[in-house]
Amino acid sequence: MAKSTRVPTMALELLLCCLTASLPSVSAVTPWPDKVISWWYASGSQESFEGLIAQINQPERLPLVTSIQTYCGHDVSDDGRIIMNPHQGNITACQQFFPELVKLGVRPELATGAGNCSIVTYRKLWADTTESPQVLLKAALAVNASGWNIDLEPQGGPDTGKPGWGCKGGSMPIGTAADAKLFATWLSAVRAVLKPHGIRLTADVASWSPVLTEYATLAPAVDRLQTMSTYNGASLNQWDLSLIHI
Repeated sequence: MAKSTRVPTMALELLLCCLTASLPSVSAVTPWPDKVISWWYASGSQESFEGLIAQINQPERLPLVTSIQTYCGHDVSDDGRIIMNPHQGNITACQQFFPELVKLGVRPELATGAGNCSIVTYRKLWADTTESPQVLLKAALAVNASGWNIDLEPQGGPDTGKPGWGCKGGSMPIGTAADAKLFATWLSAVRAVLKPHGIRLTADVASWSPVLTEYATLAPAVDRLQTMSTYNGASLNQWDLSLIHI
């Protein structure tokens, strides 16, 4: 998940989004700004959605917020399919929440869960350049989402113990630069399906992953890269320095 400044009272974070390209103008779709600030939102209850609306609908804050990336229940199964996982959010609540964002001039975007974080699982997903892109398109159209944030994090490590969060554990391969090429091929297929509908595609990247650190390979396949390398910044200066790698 992409990093930023945490708002203690809400399960959300302010994201600095590193752009590689603006989404080309599509019929009846307003072009994205060259630079944007997004909120990342994890919860799925109607109550917290209402609280988020109150958080951003303030004169000094609303003009800065152009999109909100939301987990609405979409995840990756162990066999590499896009599925619905109730631990990753509430699609019904999102259907109610997104129109309220649009009224404020904020674009709603969907975000995938990271599944079990296994590169083996991700390779299965990335091999499917036909069905899974269509699944993502249908999901976005169903809730009138303006974008997709692909949050896949190939890594090893113990389960957090929280359903829907963290990896399933143990030592596992974390992927290589060659896997980044597979990822990029899949992202290109997804973008080709989303682009005619004006749906922006973002991929989360990070310097700590052999796959996700291949920025030059991944950037041409998406509309935007978003860094996860800012998690451990102990100061604003340290946080800013982490962006020089993008």
